[in-house]
Amino acid sequence: MTKNELLVEGLEPQKLWNFFAQISNIPRLSHKEQQVRQQLIEFAVARNLEYKQDSYGNLVIYKPAQKSFSQKNVCLQAHIDMVPGKEPTVNHNFETDPIELVREKDWLGANGTTLGADNGIGVAAILAILDDTQISHPKIEALFTVEEETGLGGVNNLDSALLNPDIIINTDYSVPNDKIGVVCVGSAGGRSLEAKVKLEKTQIDPNEQVWKLSVSGLPGGHSGVDIHKNIPNAIQLLANLLLDFALEAEIKLIEIDGGEADNAIPAKSSATFCTSQEFKDKKLLELICQNYSNYYKSDYSNLKIELQSITNSFELAVASQTTEKILRLVSIIPSGVLAMSQKVPGLVQTSNNLGIIQTQSQENRMILRLVMMVRSDNNQELHNTITQLVSLFCLFTDKSIKQRIDSIQAQTMVLENIDLSLSQRVEGWQANPDSSLAKLWVKCFEKLTQKPVQIEAVHAGLECGKLVSFFPNAEVISVGPYLKDIHTTRERVSISSTLEFYQVLVEMLGEL
Repeated sequence: MTKNELLVEGLEPQKLWNFFAQISNIPRLSHKEQQVRQQLIEFAVARNLEYKQDSYGNLVIYKPAQKSFSQKNVCLQAHIDMVPGKEPTVNHNFETDPIELVREKDWLGANGTTLGADNGIGVAAILAILDDTQISHPKIEALFTVEEETGLGGVNNLDSALLNPDIIINTDYSVPNDKIGVVCVGSAGGRSLEAKVKLEKTQIDPNEQVWKLSVSGLPGGHSGVDIHKNIPNAIQLLANLLLDFALEAEIKLIEIDGGEADNAIPAKSSATFCTSQEFKDKKLLELICQNYSNYYKSDYSNLKIELQSITNSFELAVASQTTEKILRLVSIIPSGVLAMSQKVPGLVQTSNNLGIIQTQSQENRMILRLVMMVRSDNNQELHNTITQLVSLFCLFTDKSIKQRIDSIQAQTMVLENIDLSLSQRVEGWQANPDSSLAKLWVKCFEKLTQKPVQIEAVHAGLECGKLVSFFPNAEVISVGPYLKDIHTTRERVSISSTLEFYQVLVEMLGEL
């Protein structure tokens, strides 16, 4: 037995934890899932289970109905890739090294790295069901997808002819604590929009004063599940500050940077700009900064707005009139909640997040890069929002686009000084709070745990959205155990919650 298998010895359900330990021994980065997929194939062969692999690398393992007269086909689904992340002091190679499991009371984590319980626990649960010859269940189609963590590549390119499900149970969800159960019945679709704006630069007078303005200490957050919290966007806060500066002095933008990902609310940003040599009133600019700090400090005590005068070592900047035009564009891009669901109280239906701003130099030009993520569980509303954003860039250039915006496929559009790139659409899964399958999960969960269960939808992407587009008549839910700090080195999974999740899943299969 490996070290990981020894660590989980005695945990229940034993089959599930054994499979999770085995999975944790195998590197499984997105786009590099060959080893873990081969392990799954060998698993199927050893148990005389039929399997098929599509051309993209997704795998389906089939198990006949067992102790059941049900005529339904049930698809159990999980993705086999994981997010890599490690502490700076940890020596770990995600392409060759096993995850080192660590147990502390009711939690299973990893030693200085991400754990991969997202979605390794789901994979292990499905394997345990496929391996169990005693439980009752309908015919099972176990779908293991690839590249979920890097844009849902596997499910987007799935050969749907491999499946014929009446029911789909996705295992990539998490309950918020150990006091309740949760079943998800809807998720948002999304598209990323990237704009590259080409701006001419002009010469800087060596005597002009150069400044650096920084915004930091905001909490940031996930652009799906945190977008309703009205967290300030550090990029747009910076733009508004600079626009206020522009009322007091002519400013020319030298460079600007903020945000880390289109699906993350920016927590910090900074800009370097210059003013004429005649402008010396640093205290006035500092007062503007202080006014902003005072406005936000009661809710965001860690917010820092810092202004520094720095040495003028630059030769080129964007002219003041163009600088102001750019800042106004950044300031008015819709970012945050755009519409709330009419079906599910409290659920965000549509949102946009301006997640990245960057500048690059190209000879006498500045390339300003803006990246945003639009989400909606309604595909038409998603398309409408994308159209509005493209229209905003058309107004900025005073030019129109003569091509139709594709509502699904990746696309590039070119204006006079702007290149626009749209990612392929991640499909939305419109919420159905009256789902009979969800109500069955609630019944089984409450029966086995005596805990209340919430039926909810999430304003983030799940593979369910694409699966629903393939199989519109299938009933779909997403479920899972209690996970904390997913995608971080603090990621961990509750052992007791995992037992509950597995027992309820098995109970429900027996009732289908």
